[in-house]
Amino acid sequence: MKIIFLDIDGVLNSSQYRSQMGMGYFSEIIDRRKMPLLKKIAEETGAQIVLSSTWRKFWNPGENQLDPAGQYIHHIFREFGLRIHSKTPVLERA
Repeated sequence: MKIIFLDIDGVLNSSQYRSQMGMGYFSEIIDRRKMPLLKKIAEETGAQIVLSSTWRKFWNPGENQLDPAGQYIHHIFREFGLRIHSKTPVLERA
């Protein structure tokens, strides 16, 4: 299986994008202009998307298990015909 380990910040948004849009650093906004590029990569390679971003804390496979940030991620990906396959584990610091 081919996998795209996706980090959202800096890939699907950027500090330049946030400043252009007048948003703060920790904004929950994905630059929709980047989504077709991600879709093209996923389709052309046949790769599954695995969240490795800090945003993975908000996303779960079950749609009814999502908090508002997770719902936002889910809906944006679905809008562009993309599906998140899984996420990397969140390791607790000792």
